[in-house]
Order: sequence, then structure tokens, then C-alpha cells
Amino acid sequence: VICQSGYRSSIAASMLESAGFANVFNVTGGTAAWIASGLPVETVSAAGAAVSTK
Repeated sequence: VICQSGYRSSIAASMLESAGFANVFNVTGGTAAWIASGLPVETVSAAGAAVSTK
């Protein structure tokens, strides 16, 4: 589960685990940490086409 900062996704992950879901993972630091680490992302251009950045 991922959100911008990792806070909301940690709550969502806990809720999913409490509901019985297995193998639930939270991306610590969220998308901000993901991008800061230089990991690949996809963005949408103004025309609506997905653009992959690696």
C-alpha cells in the first residue's frame, strides 16, 4: 500500500491486516521516498498518455 508520505498507507495496511488480509506491505516514506530514491515512476502527460521514467 502506498500514499504520498507513508502515513495513511500505514493505517490502511493495518486495517487490511486486521481484516484478515495476508502479505500486506506498506511502502515506508510513501511516493516521496520512492521518488527520492530514484526508483521508476509513471506520470501522465497533459494529453493523458502515461510516460514511464526509469
